[in-house]
Amino acid sequence: QHHEHKTDGGDGGGGGEGCKHTHTSTASAIATRAGDHHAQEQDHATGGSGHYGIEMARVREPSAHTSNNASNGIEAAALVPLPRPRVESLYESFSLMSKRAEMFTLYGILIFFTFAMASLETGNRNMIMMILVAFGGVIGVTIYLSFQGAWWAMVCYVAFVLVVGTAVLHAVWRIEGVEHFGQLFDEAFSNATRGIEPGSAQLGPVTRLARSIEQQGGKWVDYYISEAHRLYPRFKREVLETLADASTQRGETIFVKSSLKGGIRANEKSRREYGGNAAMVKDYMRACVFCFTMSEVVHVCETLEQLEREGTIKVLQIINGFRGARSTTGYRDMSVNIMYEGHVCELQIELAAMLEVKHDAHKAYELIRSLDLEGDLEATPTRLADLADACSFTTCVVLGILRFVTATFSSLIGVLYIAFGVFFDSETTKFLGVWVYGDANVPGLLFAAFLALPFAVVAVVALRDLVRQVATVYADKPCQKRAIQLTVAGLFWFASAMIVVPFLSNPVTQGFVPIHFMGILFVWPPALIIYAWATVPANMNAVTKRSRLGLLYDKYFGLNGQYFALKVQATQFSTVALQAWTKLPLLGAFVSVHPRIGPIKHLGSVEYTGNMGWASAPYYWLILVALVINTIYPAVLLSQSNWKWSRRGVSFFDAAFNLLYGFVFWCMMLRNGFFSASLPISPPQYLSLFTPSAHIIFVCRAIEVAAVELREHRPHESELATGRAGSATTTMAQTGRTAPISVLQGVRFALLSMGVLTAVLFLRCGDRYPLGTLGGTCAPCVCDAAGVLQGCPHHAELKSSILWLTGRGVTGVEEDALFGGLMIIYMNDNHITTVHEKAVHSLQAMTVLSLANNSIEALPQEFFTLKDTGGDHRRSRVLRSVSLANNRLTEMPNLDAALHSLHELDLHGNQLSEVTAACRVSDMEQLTGIDLSRNEISVVEAGALASKHLRMVSLSHNQLTRIESGAFGPSLDHVWLTANANLTCAGAEGSGVLPSGAECIDDGWCDAKWGVANVGNGYCDENFDPLYNTEACIWDAGDCEAVSLG
Repeated sequence: QHHEHKTDGGDGGGGGEGCKHTHTSTASAIATRAGDHHAQEQDHATGGSGHYGIEMARVREPSAHTSNNASNGIEAAALVPLPRPRVESLYESFSLMSKRAEMFTLYGILIFFTFAMASLETGNRNMIMMILVAFGGVIGVTIYLSFQGAWWAMVCYVAFVLVVGTAVLHAVWRIEGVEHFGQLFDEAFSNATRGIEPGSAQLGPVTRLARSIEQQGGKWVDYYISEAHRLYPRFKREVLETLADASTQRGETIFVKSSLKGGIRANEKSRREYGGNAAMVKDYMRACVFCFTMSEVVHVCETLEQLEREGTIKVLQIINGFRGARSTTGYRDMSVNIMYEGHVCELQIELAAMLEVKHDAHKAYELIRSLDLEGDLEATPTRLADLADACSFTTCVVLGILRFVTATFSSLIGVLYIAFGVFFDSETTKFLGVWVYGDANVPGLLFAAFLALPFAVVAVVALRDLVRQVATVYADKPCQKRAIQLTVAGLFWFASAMIVVPFLSNPVTQGFVPIHFMGILFVWPPALIIYAWATVPANMNAVTKRSRLGLLYDKYFGLNGQYFALKVQATQFSTVALQAWTKLPLLGAFVSVHPRIGPIKHLGSVEYTGNMGWASAPYYWLILVALVINTIYPAVLLSQSNWKWSRRGVSFFDAAFNLLYGFVFWCMMLRNGFFSASLPISPPQYLSLFTPSAHIIFVCRAIEVAAVELREHRPHESELATGRAGSATTTMAQTGRTAPISVLQGVRFALLSMGVLTAVLFLRCGDRYPLGTLGGTCAPCVCDAAGVLQGCPHHAELKSSILWLTGRGVTGVEEDALFGGLMIIYMNDNHITTVHEKAVHSLQAMTVLSLANNSIEALPQEFFTLKDTGGDHRRSRVLRSVSLANNRLTEMPNLDAALHSLHELDLHGNQLSEVTAACRVSDMEQLTGIDLSRNEISVVEAGALASKHLRMVSLSHNQLTRIESGAFGPSLDHVWLTANANLTCAGAEGSGVLPSGAECIDDGWCDAKWGVANVGNGYCDENFDPLYNTEACIWDAGDCEAVSLG
């Protein structure tokens, strides 16, 4: 490892400081300025590196005399056609690169990128890039919707993405480019040493390491700098000129540059690398010798030996990078420390053939050197088999469960995003898609592609890790291994089927929608399973691939990283802030809107009040208590010195809370029908759901990798390369202990996190559970003093699908009072007399509207028209059920083509006097049931109820005297004429007004909540009213009977 030995002049990566900082031009003769007092003053004034004079320029183009090298026993290598002007220009370019601003920019980008890796607990560069791209797409669509498609907003965003994306790619390429430049260095060295046997004398002397090299006297920096200035003229004349003259006499062409170290840089190096010991700095006086061939390298070394024999110098140490294995970076040179008149100096001998590559690689090497990432990526490979073998069986089981739950959870979210995208793009099911995608004017599947992709990636990675883990644990039991893997795949597919099949069986999924869902069911889960299975290496002895960016993460933020404790505090602080900001307001609104909840089968059909069902508040307190614990546990565990608590304990707690914030919260919201909360589209909400699932799988992997490192007592790669002190990994492996954070640091973290949590509670939850309410009789909605409904902000925030506002004393409804994702609206048993014509025009998803038991005399003409549709009925096809029972309507409401998707219409208990063709009931093509009982109807005109799908009609308890021929359509199944003194079934059948096969009933009636309007709709409606499952309501036209028989 002699070629990797760290020297003062630099390392094998980018050449020494004496070869990279020179601010003077090279002349054709020696120009000595070491005694230039003005130059010294300028150096101290500017803080420069004091690069004086170098200037050895006895350089000539290669001549025929060079071929005589072979006669001296040295076979000349192939000359590199690099002329002297190019050598000078390349060399001078190093000194002209003042890149401090650029370096800060790179640091900022890498900090952001590394923080993203730390947040997800992964060093996988490609994974982070893919997730950032998908998340950028989500933000782009959000901006498009927020600015209503304004071209300037999209141009600005695209420009921003291009700038940031280019900067990120540049930074990533810069740090990852080291391996590419390593290959170029190998090629350059191979060309320069063609025909030379490895290890031969033609590669120069063998490495000779000194036990310790220090300047004499144990003085301070300024003393050694003054000594360097004093000795430099003679050093240049007696050593450097001798090297140049010797090469000229042999007909060779070497190029010598030298410099003196400046005070600022010397003090910085002494303090940073040697604890303030100025004597350890060995390059106060330094020089670089550039050679074109290996024969010139050998001759320079021979000249140095001659000078040593003459007593001019003493060679203290030789580090010959031209011999042996390549360095980590691929760069090769020779570093020689010599003693000149009691002063330690440094000479570096370099091949000009590598200078061209070094010029391009310089920035990359500066960056990785500043980040201390010079280590070899392959120095400590980890086999796939080691990942599971290093963990106990119990740990493997826990990791397996976490991975399966995460894979299934992420896959289901992806499935649902796509499913609702399919709904959104279909006119017949758009009302379902609106639950998630709102009023977005972009294709649902396009939105779903961005939203589902990150979860698909997480599902694949989790599933692949699980398959690999099973293959490792049961490597010697192939039958059990395959059986478990197949079981995992089967359960994974079954979980997706449990989500998709109910959609397939729903009557609203018609046309191409079922085909899409079949495609989801038989393409999505199998594709994820096959890809995960196919990408698991068959050879468990295969080595995991790493990137230098991954090394950056592992070294500083990995489970055994240098700043692991700081990373945990930062990520957990951001987790508390993000989860509190996004979830507590939602849960507070949820509890305020639905203080009591019941079984999912009653969702939308039964309002739970009083002591019915169970309280929803525990949902809120579960998340709040988890957040409180999340503010405390990092401080407690990181203050422990035992690695099982401070490292493994932190990881498992992290995974458990992520499971709670992700999977448990998702199940709670989905189970109660809050699809917008379980499938968010806003970037913060989306991030709060995605981050926990991604974090879990990478925490699992980090636990395995850390276990491997601990078992094998491995130091980090950079420690192997530079000989530095052992890292946290080595210390933990040898002692089982880590450096705990102080009590002050723990208390500070807990207080800051608790402060953020408290601020969120009081800033965002003051008007909801548990801190407050909206107040008034309309709570959780808002009414004015007269009882006119002004809005339901909590429902709008939740994009709640159901509004129960019964018996609240509401007297009217203002414009836009109802908006958001409302699908089912119950405003029964109030005192409503008027509703604004635009009260519900923003509700694209509204499918059920019940205003029964109020005092409405008439509905506005445009009440059922959607916002900004211009009367376009195609966007109003979602409304399926309307109840205006027990009001004061004297005329049929405006039931035109805007309601042609209506299935159920309940108008019983009003003051209607006639049903004419002008009512346009026949235009409602999908109408299956209408209840007109308990009105004052005397005549039903021809064509008035001739809708082609109308099956159930109730005209009981009216004042019928005549039903004209053709009043009903041929689809009529049942008509109720009970309690009509002047018209019975016998009379109706005798007059031939009933279609063939229609059954007439006049000895009973269906007095259920919605009358006969929803009888025979395919569902047993006994949840609404038990009367539907009785003979009076013909067992809901067999729907309830079918259920009981089933």
